[in-house]
Amino acid sequence: MWLNGQVISPVPDQSPSHRHRRADRAEAPDLAAADSEPLPPFAPAPVPGLVGPIRRKVGFELELGLDLAKGRVLSAPTTSAKSKQPSKEYASSGRPLRAETDWLLESSEEDEPQSGMQRSKDQTITKGETIRSGAGWRLTPDGGDGNWYPEFITDPVDEDKQPDRLPQIMQQLGTTVTKEWSDLRPGQYLDQGRGFVIGWAPQQRRKGLAANIHITVGVRPDRLIDLMGTLVQLAGGTKGKKKKLQPSLDENADDGAPSLAIDRSTLQILDRAVQQGQSAPGDPVYQGLVALMGTYVAGELRILDRLDDVIYELKPYGFHRLIDAADLREFLLTGTITNAESLGFIVKSHRTFDAFAKELREHLAEMGPAAAKLNVPILSRSSLAELRKATTIAAFGPFLDHVLAAAGRTSQESTLPLFPLGIANPKRTRTIEAQPTITIEQWVKSVFDGRNLTFTDETKSFESVGPVLGTCLCFWETRADGAVIEIRALDGDRPVEPARWDGLAKDVVGMMRSLNDTS
Repeated sequence: MWLNGQVISPVPDQSPSHRHRRADRAEAPDLAAADSEPLPPFAPAPVPGLVGPIRRKVGFELELGLDLAKGRVLSAPTTSAKSKQPSKEYASSGRPLRAETDWLLESSEEDEPQSGMQRSKDQTITKGETIRSGAGWRLTPDGGDGNWYPEFITDPVDEDKQPDRLPQIMQQLGTTVTKEWSDLRPGQYLDQGRGFVIGWAPQQRRKGLAANIHITVGVRPDRLIDLMGTLVQLAGGTKGKKKKLQPSLDENADDGAPSLAIDRSTLQILDRAVQQGQSAPGDPVYQGLVALMGTYVAGELRILDRLDDVIYELKPYGFHRLIDAADLREFLLTGTITNAESLGFIVKSHRTFDAFAKELREHLAEMGPAAAKLNVPILSRSSLAELRKATTIAAFGPFLDHVLAAAGRTSQESTLPLFPLGIANPKRTRTIEAQPTITIEQWVKSVFDGRNLTFTDETKSFESVGPVLGTCLCFWETRADGAVIEIRALDGDRPVEPARWDGLAKDVVGMMRSLNDTS
């Protein structure tokens, strides 16, 4: 087991408090979300075309909050000395503004962008195509039509054979980003080659260079639950002595600025899944599969604890005057509303419940996640069916109950929809999204039956991980097989500054070497 199995009780539910349905008494929930905002480097000549699928060991994807488009820079960017030293204007309180907001009160002359951009008529962009490349990284588009942003993808590195390589890549990447992009202002763009430009849109507020980071690793199936437990412990979810292996991953680091933070809701999901997974009767592979699938379910159903936010988002359409979060929860789970007062409001507004339900479903469909994977904190890029084959599952009933317990749900909740709001922009090649009304029980049954309903565009094979165990007669190295797991940005409101990228890489490499060690 991991870290002597020391786990504290789950973090208390932090979902918004229940609000009254009346418009004049409803308070807007805090929906502020920090946009991710790091910036990319440039290097040798652009690499044309697409880069095919790669087989990962340890790799990083760094999402940046800038605007990406096809176009051309209208004038060469320049930065005046004056703009580098913002004037010390004061707010009405007489206190100096924070450094990152000083520029907002500079003179209008300094506020003028130093360069502009003209968008091309052809904005055909392919996610994942290579824009630029450097030593161990490439710059690609991410997002979608109308909302493209840059993402860096590092080369996959065998952490056991080249433990220093990934930190070197991330250090070079962070240094280049800081050097080349720190002076960009709203309305200012830089050419990236191949017809791409990147910068801050004129309406964007200038922000820092921090990145939302997704980490892809290869982990032995019998150490999967240990990986999840380590993340929980590092984020303060367990008692006992802290590991010194990954100091900058630690949310309670001495300098108060962790390289990888986990928000409270995600910490609760992981903490509960680890506890329940460890208590499930079975081998470590089974326990890891149960815990992992529990985080899928809990992540997708997390919206049920935040329905006050959904009611607030429905405010422009007047639904906040008709129903409250309790009514919406009942509607999502049963298709009905039984509260007499709410039904009275509904009939006055829409004449019939069916008309109300039809309009509500149309608006809710627009609010669902754009992709099924977006709500999953730890995602298997390898087939869940392959993980299932690596263990023994005697019967479906207990397996379903264990997954539900890991998700914090009861056996009676197995018929809940896995995607309460549906999928806003389903992609049929992700086969789970072709079934947006699938229930929790149906999804768990698909894994039990050895089927893999995909959450990603590409399913990656198991790969060799950990130290060399020996060689066979033909001199091939013998190593353990590992599933490819993506640790998604666990707190999108606290991205990682470039100065911490290399430290994060070093710590993740050390963590994975320790987890995959066979000794």
